[in-house]
Amino acid sequence: MATIPITVRPYAAAAAALLGRSISWTGDTLRIVLLSPVYGPNLDHDAVYSDVQPYELPTGSGYVAGGITISGAAVTTTPAASWPTVWAADSQYTAGQWVRPPLANGLIYEAAQGGTTQLTQPAWPTVVGGAVVDGTVQWAAAGHGAVRCTFNTPAWPNFSAGPVGYAALLDSTPGSPATDPLILLWTYPAPETGGGGLWTIAEDPAGALLLPY
Repeated sequence: MATIPITVRPYAAAAAALLGRSISWTGDTLRIVLLSPVYGPNLDHDAVYSDVQPYELPTGSGYVAGGITISGAAVTTTPAASWPTVWAADSQYTAGQWVRPPLANGLIYEAAQGGTTQLTQPAWPTVVGGAVVDGTVQWAAAGHGAVRCTFNTPAWPNFSAGPVGYAALLDSTPGSPATDPLILLWTYPAPETGGGGLWTIAEDPAGALLLPY
């Protein structure tokens, strides 16, 4: 199965928990579960595993209910000049992806609207909060760098389950569906079913969760 670009957003309760340190990105056991397209996300209301568990794929066809544990979780601070993703011409970006210009200018930019970039660079705004249209992508100057929460690419071999509409990251350290907090939600552009090969989740190379400064 080819890697599919998808949009990721944090659950509201998890954002507060991470800042309050009740969830440890590097110290807790984090798992990813795959969800049916029937799930209707509510990032304000959904807070624990039991809120999404009824929509999880059943065990079988290369998937095991409860998902898989991620590895390599890390938190790093990266200035704009060292940002890992550089803008590219005539390329597709999804909303929420982050880039820096080919010639670093001290800022990073978030795709406020996804689409396809033009053949030449836009006139990058030089003030945080500034925006520019680039083909069908709209970029917003997000900061001078960011704290990046990353992990190794999760993968399911011999995967033919589905359809998959969403993937959710949760903290399984508390130990029960009613108390395991949800952290992130990935949304697929269209439902996908595995073809018997490797199924992966395409995290933005910049990180799964970013806090600009």
